[in-house]
Amino acid sequence: MALVEPLDVFMADFGTEIRWTPSAGGAMQIAQAIFERPDENMLGDRVRSREYQLTLRSDRLQGCDTGETVVISGSNYTVRESRQLEDGAFKLITLSKV
Repeated sequence: MALVEPLDVFMADFGTEIRWTPSAGGAMQIAQAIFERPDENMLGDRVRSREYQLTLRSDRLQGCDTGETVVISGSNYTVRESRQLEDGAFKLITLSKV
């Protein structure tokens, strides 16, 4: 028997509201996502990079891909990449702060 869990439970406690209005036109979409700002050391620890990222349900913000702008807590971020995670229930969106 497959285990079925409501995906919104994962966002309830730690989720942040994300707003996106498609650049091609259309209604604003709002979703809950886990917003993270992990640091990464690069070039032999000579450079530290900060990649902003969102983890959210795959069926949210459909069409939000490279070049689109999302608003998180009043700040704008540009989508760099969007990819599915593991079984496809969640996706990871990598961002750059505008």
